[in-house]
Amino acid sequence: RHTRSFHVTGVQTCALPISRSGAVWTVFGPRGGSGTTFVASHLAAALAARGTETVLVDLDLAFADVTHALGIAEPRRTLADLLPVLDEMTDRHLQEALERHDAGFRVLPAPADSAVGVGEPEVAALLDLLKAEADRVIAHVPRGMDAATRAALVGAARVAVVLQPDVLSLRAARRALDAVPIAGKTLAVVTAFRRGEVGLADIERTLGCDAIVVPPDPAAPPAQDRGRLVPLRGRTGRTFDRIIEAMGEVSR
Repeated sequence: RHTRSFHVTGVQTCALPISRSGAVWTVFGPRGGSGTTFVASHLAAALAARGTETVLVDLDLAFADVTHALGIAEPRRTLADLLPVLDEMTDRHLQEALERHDAGFRVLPAPADSAVGVGEPEVAALLDLLKAEADRVIAHVPRGMDAATRAALVGAARVAVVLQPDVLSLRAARRALDAVPIAGKTLAVVTAFRRGEVGLADIERTLGCDAIVVPPDPAAPPAQDRGRLVPLRGRTGRTFDRIIEAMGEVSR
């Protein structure tokens, strides 16, 4: 196996065996309650169902929503355990930190302590390491434009911007796109869609990208509260297949 060396400010150069050269897909909701956690977790499951080696990393250091939504109450290791050893990272460190989910993907949980600090160079280095472990790295980020969010947006091959079809959500999404250079690699994923509000054409025109609607699934809220995923069948499964195909249009 080949190795990849990298260097970040304040982090020494290190080398890791490489078996893959994956791509980061960042899932970002500029407003709370838009369904970002649902989209990120089910996107990872849909990729795994296709046989794609996938890692879902929870970069929401304040609330760890994905970690809790997947029912990971007491993770063996978290993102916080990897940051101090970036200068001496080994396969063993990564394997010990990644939790295997029943749906077939692996998870890097967020720490329970929201006081953990992280900078853009560290997050960029961590995502680079994870790309050596998986074909797709799904980065779930908080809505605030903190260091972790910026690093995951800038370093992504594709960004799924999750929003509801209302004026405030659309305005927040547009402001986020103006703040970070991600134009040309975004896909709008619209939840809670109801006719008569902001239309898909308005969203596509304002954000300058295609939009896909995730149909409502009444099983989703209770499943997420119990740390479970909903089955990827019917309309839900077909929708995530469409999202994967749209995200895959940009080469790594």
